This record gives sequence, C-alpha cells and structure tokens, in this order.
Amino acid sequence: MDDYFDLGGFTFPVTTSSDRAQLWFDRGLLWVFGFNHDEALSCFDHALEADPDCAMAHWGRAYAAGPNYNMEWEHFDDRGRAKALSLGHEAAAKGAALTAHVLPWEAAMLRALPARFPQKELTDIEVMNGWNRDFADAMRTAFQAHPENLTIRTVFVEALMNLTPWQMWDLPCGTPAKGAATVEAQTALEAAMAT
Repeated sequence: MDDYFDLGGFTFPVTTSSDRAQLWFDRGLLWVFGFNHDEALSCFDHALEADPDCAMAHWGRAYAAGPNYNMEWEHFDDRGRAKALSLGHEAAAKGAALTAHVLPWEAAMLRALPARFPQKELTDIEVMNGWNRDFADAMRTAFQAHPENLTIRTVFVEALMNLTPWQMWDLPCGTPAKGAATVEAQTALEAAMAT
C-alpha cells in the first residue's frame, strides 16, 4: 500500500469508519478524474474490501464503469456496454440503498446516479444517450443543493460535458457550440475558481 503510485495528498472525506477505505476511495476518485477508469474501479474495489458499507465506494464503482467524455456509450462494443451497464446499475443500487447512513451531500450524489443507469438491460444507443441528459439534470439538482462541494460541482460539469463530448465549442467561430451546455459548465467552473 505504501509503494502505490503517488497521487498527491488530495482527500475527499466520505462516510466510512475505515482509513483504508478512505485512502482507496480518494485514489479511485483521482483516477476517475484522470480518465483511468479501470484503475479507478480497482481502487473502489479495494475500498469496498476495507468497508463493504462505504456507500460512496459503490458510487465510485458505478461512476467509473459508465460513459465519459472520452468513451461515450456508442464507443463501447456490445459486450463492454453490457458489462458497464450491469456493473453500473448494480453498484448504483447498492450505493442508493445506503443513503440513510451518509451525509446529505453524499446522499445527493447517490440519488443522482441511478439516472445514469436506470436499467440493467441493453437498449438503443439513443435511449442510453438520453440517460446522460437525465444524469446531468440529477447532478444539477445535487449541485444546486450543495454548491459549496467542489466534487459535486466537478461531477456536475462533467455530466454537462458528456452531453456533447468533443463538441463544446464552435472552433472556427470561437464561441460555444449550438446546443452544448458550454456556458453553464463554464459558469460553474469559473465561479469555483473565483471563490
């Protein structure tokens, strides 16, 4: 454990009685933000080995399994999409079942996540892409309830970005792309940097 890759001292305290679970949760969150989702899943698994009731480690497993800015639902092959959906749906449900024992901001994140994985079975890609909108809306609600929480803010902005991956800007014009949530994402980030 001590010779693990040095990711720095960032910590995002979550409800757990285990220092080891906290350490592995922090590592998982950093890997998610660094777009190494496989390593993030491994870290969240270690967190759950240390504390099976760590709701946010379940959240992390679900979040890391799903689509992201570099890996939209349509970029998964059928097998990978089915695996991600099954893992995400199951982990989101496990985390949501533990909301009575967590802090309000954790409960907000746990309540938002099922919108990202509303069912376990594969369906049409357009339907699955609609889940991205549902998740962004759910994260907007979480963000509005907890604007001081920088991790909620970050996940909210990423959810907005995932609505139009790699299409946030009209590059020739240098303006936000039509239909993208660029201004909302930019406003949320700049407000955090200003304060």
